[in-house]
Amino acid sequence: MKPVIMSGSIVNELADLQKRKAVIAGDPRFSTEGKAQEIQKLDAQRNASAPKALTTFKGDWTEMRRAYSELKAEREQIAEAVAKQWDFQRLNYERTTATGIVSAARNPQDVQDAYEGVKLGGDRHAMRAFAETAASMLGGVKAFSDAGAMSAVRKSMQTEAAKLTASPEMQTQREAEAELSGEIARLYERTQQAANEFYPSSRTLGIGSNPFLDLLTGVQINKRVDPETLAQETSVDVNWD
Repeated sequence: MKPVIMSGSIVNELADLQKRKAVIAGDPRFSTEGKAQEIQKLDAQRNASAPKALTTFKGDWTEMRRAYSELKAEREQIAEAVAKQWDFQRLNYERTTATGIVSAARNPQDVQDAYEGVKLGGDRHAMRAFAETAASMLGGVKAFSDAGAMSAVRKSMQTEAAKLTASPEMQTQREAEAELSGEIARLYERTQQAANEFYPSSRTLGIGSNPFLDLLTGVQINKRVDPETLAQETSVDVNWD
């Protein structure tokens, strides 16, 4: 069951409060003292709502943990069912053969051609073993001077391996996990916003100095730029076990 998130309205209220403060600060009808008094009233209003807001955020993170635990259990069940479709002793044997072929390749195209030959045989174990082995070796223990061609073949092998081990259930599972990761990242950002608004003096002190930031324990948001597409990618790591 998807997590039910309630904190979005709190962030909207905080943003509205900031807008009202900005309007007061720029209103010529107020004296400097008058502006300070009105802004203090809004700050007091914000501070009074902090306990209720914290309770709401705690509930949201509890929901996230529940959803994460459910998806993790489902993934383990699906992975176990998929694993039963494979003979791992046979895979290990085929990996040894694949390692020898990739090691002897003179260029990336040799690797691709060898895989096409394996595909013609129609043996799923041999195909998976070769694709996974080649993807692991290329650029590592087996490198070629033509880095572009090598990268292309490695990605091709990764794609082939993913196809061979895919199942409709696992694809649905991955999509659900990606959606949950997005929700975790958005709640993480909202929690940081609330932490900065309710406890502005501790915004640089991190977890342990702010009850809102404490809710982020065990969650890490990673951002990187793909060197090929230059697109920014966000990934979520959690350690809630």
